Amino acid sequence: MVPVASGSQLTKVDKGFTELGKLGLVEPTPYRVFGAQATGCSPVAKAFEDGHDVVQPVRPDTIARSLAIGNPADGPYVLDTVRRTGGAVAHVSDEEVVEGIQLLARTEGVFAETAGGVTVATAKKLIEAGKIDPDARPSC
Repeated sequence: MVPVASGSQLTKVDKGFTELGKLGLVEPTPYRVFGAQATGCSPVAKAFEDGHDVVQPVRPDTIARSLAIGNPADGPYVLDTVRRTGGAVAHVSDEEVVEGIQLLARTEGVFAETAGGVTVATAKKLIEAGKIDPDARPSC
């Protein structure tokens, strides 16, 4: 689960997983990459939901200011990555962002900024929707 602003971080996470396997530093195994956006600035999640390859720019309107990039340069690459790996890009409301921050603080003792809330809330949403198995563990 990677927060998506420009999209670059998500594509670099994918690149890192691939290269670690190619170098033999880890056993190459299938993985899925998921992206998280706030609903008030979710052009990549919207394109994913609609099955588009092109990301339409939006005007940001969210408390998650660190992710509020309305025209993400790497948006199309995010779509390619999540589709290739069997992941998804989803979005959560500002209210869900606050709930995600509170959940992380209550359960882990970590008070995150809004991008952390977006990530936690999106993971929760995808688990509840059955798109992520909460009991899945990496094979070693």
